[in-house]
Parts: sequence; structure tokens; C-alpha cells
Amino acid sequence: MKSVQSKDTITDQLESFLKKINKIFLAQKLGKNIAFSQDSQVRTSSSQILSLLNFAPENRLENIFKQIILDYSMKAEGISADSSLSMVKFLLEFFTEKKKNNKLDLAAVKDSILEDVQNSLRKPSGKDYERFLEENFKDMLGEVVSEAYKLAGPAGKIIFEHGNIPQPIVELSKTYQFKIQPEINILLSSDGEWKNSNVKVFCIEGFIEKVSEIDCILSEAARLKTSALIVCLGCSQEVVSTILTNNLRKVFDIAICHPVNDRTSINDVFDIATASSATLFDYQNPISTSFDPESFKDTSEEVVMSGDKLMIRNTRSAPHTAKKVRELRKRLEETKADLDLEVDYIRKRITSLTSNQVKITLPEKNSQEKFNEIERIDRILRSIRSFVKYGSYKDSELASSVYVGCVYAYDLHEMLSSIEAAITYE
Repeated sequence: MKSVQSKDTITDQLESFLKKINKIFLAQKLGKNIAFSQDSQVRTSSSQILSLLNFAPENRLENIFKQIILDYSMKAEGISADSSLSMVKFLLEFFTEKKKNNKLDLAAVKDSILEDVQNSLRKPSGKDYERFLEENFKDMLGEVVSEAYKLAGPAGKIIFEHGNIPQPIVELSKTYQFKIQPEINILLSSDGEWKNSNVKVFCIEGFIEKVSEIDCILSEAARLKTSALIVCLGCSQEVVSTILTNNLRKVFDIAICHPVNDRTSINDVFDIATASSATLFDYQNPISTSFDPESFKDTSEEVVMSGDKLMIRNTRSAPHTAKKVRELRKRLEETKADLDLEVDYIRKRITSLTSNQVKITLPEKNSQEKFNEIERIDRILRSIRSFVKYGSYKDSELASSVYVGCVYAYDLHEMLSSIEAAITYE
């Protein structure tokens, strides 16, 4: 049955919907879990996104609101933890206040809130950090994740798994991380992740046009039946198809990737070469005359290519990467502060060469407990990262969550309040 919803009806139902969602989000912030059915199983969750996703709307209009709020919530949570809660709270306040006073300038209200947040921003001290953990994550899982974050650093990678152990274990390994562009067909043939131990890396300062240019590398890899990574500025489809075919035949296991940015590609190739103890070929040292089969012995302990990330574990290269990092830090000090792009790029290079990987091994649990642990670890990590970067607002909320929530709430209000009527089919 078709029905036309007036603007007043839309506003009233939206306020009712927001009050329901706000109650759910507030309960979760206080440590409560929400129960719902998923894949014929009853689950409990502390995730605001999952709770909204599984919320059962009472009518078509509520379902429309749910989809819109869900989309914005996912964007907000991708920027800062707990920002979806702030967004719903602000959105409800905006509609309520505007209803009381139609002449209220919400743009000015928003700007005032954002200015207040910005004025409160400061780098948190060690004591601030400890107080933040004590007030929000004082249980054992919070301590474990906090310790992992300290070891990994802001740019480090944290992974976790469950095992047959009585207590959680936190392990640190030195892992260099680079943003790259993989040869997607080769990566997809490995189910989206190419991972090998004792990998030889070859860095080529140029474009590989023909298979014959790297035939010596491929032939030696085939003879040894080993794995290798080739980092270059680009390659032809002939090269990709030849490597892919031989990978599938298990002749060898070779992957190819390229730097992301053409402007900085040479530096990126050199950084990867330093971190991986790679053999570097350039115009002065071409493959045809410089290749040595013995170079296959100089391997990295582990190389992982996943999505647009290249992770290299190689303890032997530590002295060389440390030297390069010192050079980059000196260059950073000498670079003018107003050259934002250059400063940002140097910092990214330093981050790539100083990243760590931490693995958390947790005691084995049933599926529901694992589900809840995964959610909590995700929230704790995102909260810590947001707090370390931006601090808190009025010592009670994450500054970034208030800022993002306010911006998105205002955008949502502008969009939703512009709807004059809606046609729904029940």
C-alpha cells in the first residue's frame, strides 16, 4: 500500500528513531552488549555498527533512516572510535533544538563546537594516557592491547590469534611496511595475500618490457624452486602472464609490485631495497651484466604482500635502515616547515623504515567469546590511536570522535531536514 509521509511526520519519526539508536549506543558505551540473531545464531555485540545493522525497523520510513545513518556511521567510525555515538547524539540535539527554535543558526552552533574542540586539542602526556586507560580499559585485555600498541608504535601492525595457552602472549618482530601497487592478477592467484619465508628481493630501477630482461632471475628461481619478489617501476602484461603461468605450475613463486607515486618512485624502490637487503639493478648496473646467482642467498626472513601493503621482516638489514633513518631525520630538520608535502613524505619514509609488527596470542575460547574479544580489541586499538593523536575533549570523550560526530551530524541534518515529503510502500 502506497502512502505519502509529510515533513512533520518524517521529522517526528526520525526523532523517535534517533532516540532508540541513542539509547542502544549509550548502553554499549556503558559496557552493555546487545543481543541479535545472525546466521540462525544468537549473538551479543558491543559494536555500534553491528547493532545498527541488525536493528529491526518498525516501518519503511525507519528503514530508510537506518540505511542513511548506517552509511554515515561506518564512515565516521573509519575516522575515529565512538564517533557514531557522538554523531547520533548531536543529530538528535540538532533536530530537537531546531524544533524548539526554528530560527536557530545550526551552522553557528556547529562552528562553535568545532572551535571549542580545536582549542582543547593538545598532545596527551604519559599521565594522561595512563588515566585514559584506567578510566576506559582497565581489564586484562585492555592492558594486553595497550602493551601491544606501545611495542608496535603508531604505524605498526598488530595481529592476533587464539591458541592453547593459559595466558595472553605479546610478541614483537621488526617489520618494515611500505605502501605499494601489486600486480593484482598475481596477488589474486594467492587469494589476496602473497606470503613467503626466506624471500629474495630484486629491485629494478626501470620498466620491465620483455621477459628476456629478467630471464636470468626467473631461470635461477626455477632451478632453486624458490620464491622471490621483484620491485620495479612497472612491467608489461607479457611479463605478468609469464610469471603467473609459472607460479600456477609451481615452477617458482614470484610476485611483482611497484611504487604507488611516480614522483617518489625511485626513493621508494631504494628504501625497499635497503630494508630487504635486495639486489638493486639500475642503468649503471643492468641485470644482463650484474646478475649473480649467489645473490639468491641474501634473503629476507619473511615478505608479505597484502592489498596495497608490503611487509618485510629482515633483521640483517637493521644497521642499514637505521643509517638511512638517521639521514632522513637530519633531512627533515633541514626542510622548511612550510613545505608540507615534502615534510609529510619524509615522515612517511621514516615510518616505513621503523615500523614493527606485534602478535597477540590469546587463550582459546568459544565462538561467542572470540567474537566479543575481536570487537573489544578493535575498539581499544582505535580508541588508543585516536587518543594518542588528538587527546580527549573535556577529559571525558575522544576529541576526534566529538569533532567527526559533529561534522557528520550537521551534514546529515542538512540532508534530512531538506526532505519535504516521502512516498513509502508497505
